[in-house]
Amino acid sequence: MINRAALIVRPAEPFIKWAAELDGSGVVPSPTDEQTVYLIPSYEETEEADHILKKIYAEVFERELFDWHTCSASVGNGHSGCLH
Repeated sequence: MINRAALIVRPAEPFIKWAAELDGSGVVPSPTDEQTVYLIPSYEETEEADHILKKIYAEVFERELFDWHTCSASVGNGHSGCLH
């Protein structure tokens, strides 16, 4: 048995708008079709879940941005140029 919980990430409207403005191709993530599942530590109380999410939020957010577009200049994280 795996002692984990699942975090399901689906794109919200701001993410979809950001993706739509990247290259003008018209290809955007679908909130119903696009989702990523992360295994996270299990928890029993809401406070534990909040603590876990606070610890992993930044990394999950950056991974989601990077999975859609690898140019760090567009991410707005202070880097210039594109990652290859």
